[in-house]
Amino acid sequence: MKKNTKIILSTIIGKKSKIDGDLNITGGLRIDGEITGNVMTDSFLTLSKNGFVKADITARECLISGRVIGDVVVEDVLEIGETGRIDGSIKAGKLIINSGAVFNGNCLMTKENEEDVKETEN
Repeated sequence: MKKNTKIILSTIIGKKSKIDGDLNITGGLRIDGEITGNVMTDSFLTLSKNGFVKADITARECLISGRVIGDVVVEDVLEIGETGRIDGSIKAGKLIINSGAVFNGNCLMTKENEEDVKETEN
């Protein structure tokens, strides 16, 4: 994640909350509880170490410190914290896996744009 970047959360799912169903959120999202259903945000998603998601996640940036059973698609940076666990496929622009994290699945690193690729080829 970018250091010193201000993150504005628009939605917080509390520690004792359990949601069955899809979430489509505009703005930052923090999940401390449990969600069964697809989760989508156009911004930053953080899953705390107590959080659990059994669903597919789509976000611009993402920090996973809890458990995910499902696929994760992140446009920019996906970071799996030291307490994080993902059982599912990942598609991300950039991937950071901290020591202690668990990832079981397939990973596809997407290219940022074709101009960046051409510069690295020369």
